[in-house]
Amino acid sequence: MNEKIEAWSMDDVVDNTLELVNGFRLLRPHTWETVFAHALREHFDTVVGWKKYGFNVFTTKGRASLPHSVQAKQRRDAALHREHVVPIKVLVRGAMNAVSVDEMNMILDAYSLSIITADEHSALSHAYPHARDEMPDGWKFGDDPLERYRRAGIEMHSPTGT
Repeated sequence: MNEKIEAWSMDDVVDNTLELVNGFRLLRPHTWETVFAHALREHFDTVVGWKKYGFNVFTTKGRASLPHSVQAKQRRDAALHREHVVPIKVLVRGAMNAVSVDEMNMILDAYSLSIITADEHSALSHAYPHARDEMPDGWKFGDDPLERYRRAGIEMHSPTGT
């Protein structure tokens, strides 16, 4: 599958994601929503993740290559968590409601992963109600995906080291 994904352009990924969403819309009685959410999550974490990062983000090498918070970079002894910058539930809900290529592009652009410490993960959970499942009030696709981190006091390491 990785060779197939590597051959796709991001336009192919968008089209594939819209096809997946539209296929499930045909079967969308309430009982299918959970199945659809799991399938779409898997799609984001494999197809979109591989295409955006160029590697399997769930391997040790992939995890080491993801953006880290400042604390995660400094504290090598800390327990680390791989975290969806925009919660996967928000991405799935957005994809389920997307009707255009432009909307799906904004959703796929918001997909990103990072590495944070266990303490930061806990701070994120306590920053405001449902912090792990929602974005801050007023946030929409196209806005800064790191807003949730900022509100929890999590500073991301700059790739340039500045």
